[in-house]
Amino acid sequence: MSERLYMIAPELVRLLQRTERKQLRAVRAAICDAAIRRASLDDPVILEALGVLNGSDAASATLRCVAAARVEQLDSDYFDLQDAANDGRATQDEVRHAFNRARAAAAVSFAISGEGADITCETVYEAAATADDFAEIDDLVDAVLYQSNDA
Repeated sequence: MSERLYMIAPELVRLLQRTERKQLRAVRAAICDAAIRRASLDDPVILEALGVLNGSDAASATLRCVAAARVEQLDSDYFDLQDAANDGRATQDEVRHAFNRARAAAAVSFAISGEGADITCETVYEAAATADDFAEIDDLVDAVLYQSNDA
């Protein structure tokens, strides 16, 4: 179980634990797509990973490693900007943008790392950091699950 997501959305974790794998993949894809759009992330590695997630194939080990390395770089960029902001060399808007980019990339990296509810919960947790309101996340998950139940 995802302890991090459970702390902020226990009902959502319970819902995801009862959801079928195919629907979980659809949730991960939609959540990641929304996070990437919110973060204005146009990184080719992360976009390639999102493309794989939107398909039916599993991500290759190489893509998983490269995506994880990209997350580390984006996290480092964020921490560097945070330090710069503390010294007055960067704005809080720049810091927030870097944070959102790193979290969106982390969501995608989690999403392609495996299957199941725990992976989906970690994906949702990371992507939620890019949202202004967690209700956006709940609404998106509900919409994906409702749509896939109608299909």
